[in-house]
Amino acid sequence: PVNITRTPLSGPYTIGGTTPDYSTISEAVNHLNEIGICDDVTFNIRQGTYKGSLQFNEIYNAGDSGRVIFQADPSNAATDTVLITDTVDASLNGLVSLRGKGNLTFKKLRFTGVTGGGVTKALIIFDGTDTVRNVLIDSCSFDGTGLGNYSLSTFSGHLDSLEVSNCKLERGRMDIFPPATMNSSVWVHHNDFVNTSLAIQLSVGFARVNNNTTSADAANSWTRQIGIWANRAEVYNNNLYHRTESTFHGITVQRRTQNNGYPVGSFYVYNNVLNLTQKRNNINGTFNALTVSVKPGDNSFIHHNTIHMKRFNKSFGGKAIGIGSGNYNVSNNNVFVEHAGLALEAHSTAVISSSNNNYYTENDSIVKLGSTSYAALADLQSAGKDSNSVSANPYFLSDTSLKPYRSALNGSGMTIVDIPKNILDSTRTNPPDMGAYEFDPIVFDVTIDSIS
Repeated sequence: PVNITRTPLSGPYTIGGTTPDYSTISEAVNHLNEIGICDDVTFNIRQGTYKGSLQFNEIYNAGDSGRVIFQADPSNAATDTVLITDTVDASLNGLVSLRGKGNLTFKKLRFTGVTGGGVTKALIIFDGTDTVRNVLIDSCSFDGTGLGNYSLSTFSGHLDSLEVSNCKLERGRMDIFPPATMNSSVWVHHNDFVNTSLAIQLSVGFARVNNNTTSADAANSWTRQIGIWANRAEVYNNNLYHRTESTFHGITVQRRTQNNGYPVGSFYVYNNVLNLTQKRNNINGTFNALTVSVKPGDNSFIHHNTIHMKRFNKSFGGKAIGIGSGNYNVSNNNVFVEHAGLALEAHSTAVISSSNNNYYTENDSIVKLGSTSYAALADLQSAGKDSNSVSANPYFLSDTSLKPYRSALNGSGMTIVDIPKNILDSTRTNPPDMGAYEFDPIVFDVTIDSIS
């Protein structure tokens, strides 16, 4: 029970260092759980390493009277100086366990730890039955090496709204899977995911994922970088760079099974850059760059994405853009498939409006709609599809920079009023260029295809 006979907390407090209000973070959290707050509270954590698992229970008055902030003390001599670490308590699922109302901010902190009790843990876990609301995690860093690769997770915890921004997550993934009956809202933006086999996995009511980077060059048994199951979703301005020796999914967006009051879903996927390579030629299994699969009646918009996919095993192929049932508007995408794979594959029940795309592939077929394969763009256009699309090598700047310089793509897109800027936040021309970037073509568009 909450003790309200003592004055709840308000204002700023210090943790650690010389003459602090609290010697440790655990001491501050325990006191916070005990007496709650009556106004905004900020805990300024001084430079140092702090050990011990932290459990946040339902904080009296949090949300009703204010917000609770745990942050690195602004007066610290350098940034990234507060480390929270420990062997995770076997009785808890995470180094930091959130089980109460929420209205919490964590800012400019470092988290790392190792698993305790032989069970996979997380660095920050939402694992209570009471709904946690309005949590902001900003400018923090996570190293999930010792925790089964989990950095943030809900497992079955109740979560209403979460924002994660400007963080670095290394060897750790974000799994947010609240109960299917909840219409949770999650916003993940401007984060850097490094050496992750699964970076962002969300199953929520509404997901917004934008301006994140994910990168890895490793032998993984299975990889998906951004996976979203939602009633509505916006996925844009993300940059994925991966070299893998495994099956691979770049971005996957699917309609959540539980509708929860959203009779028709809208899904926007635009301005993303996916640079994906399978490093060996004998790898079986799936290799897909961008997959969107919703329900009949849902509307999906796939615009201005740049995709470079290199796969060597033609027996298994793969696809740069894959779409399921539902309604789709596909335009202004710049797709280059090396060696094996389709530029676009669609389910037989998909209703597609597509135009002004660049489909360039070295595969035997360029596009597959239902059971019908089209060997060349001309065959697709003869069937009444993609009348304003082209098939041209985009001549990317390098293997690591997918900015094109092919004049055939310059100003060849169609204007989309709702996407006035490119992935670099530059204003698009009218008409715009295909793909995620606006660019200036090479004046003399010459290349050497072969020397004999």
